[in-house]
Amino acid sequence: MTTFLQHFADVIEDELYIGVSVDDLQQKIQQNMWLLSKPTGFDESLQDWLDLINHIIDNRKQQIAKSSQSMIFYLWFDEQASQLRFNLINDSHEFLPFNSNIELVPSFYKIVEAFWTSPYHDGIPFVELDDIPLNETTDGSSLSTYVLRVYKLHLTPS
Repeated sequence: MTTFLQHFADVIEDELYIGVSVDDLQQKIQQNMWLLSKPTGFDESLQDWLDLINHIIDNRKQQIAKSSQSMIFYLWFDEQASQLRFNLINDSHEFLPFNSNIELVPSFYKIVEAFWTSPYHDGIPFVELDDIPLNETTDGSSLSTYVLRVYKLHLTPS
């Protein structure tokens, strides 16, 4: 295991909360969300980050294989926080728990690449912040035109 992967060993090996029902969604979200930021002191490559995500997914597959519950792994880039984030919920949930428009992508490569190439790992200068326009819906509420790219993977026990 590389020094970079060793730095994230606690995330790679962290215990997954599988839960008992669809009613414990908030508990799953809270206990199964991990945040990854670029560490200081590393000269890591995009491939290092891709390897990290593959190690994380492999570990979660191993944990799920020991259970009877299928789960959904999902990953996104939180641009404002400059973090890669991932979570797992059981597969009986019809929708991913986002309050924004999402675009499911077939591979996590572009999400990790967007994180890795982001110029804002040390923060976003105030002058570069933009208002995101809202669209009115038929019920009078507003939706952001922002679309979050999310990678979703169904993981099964066997």
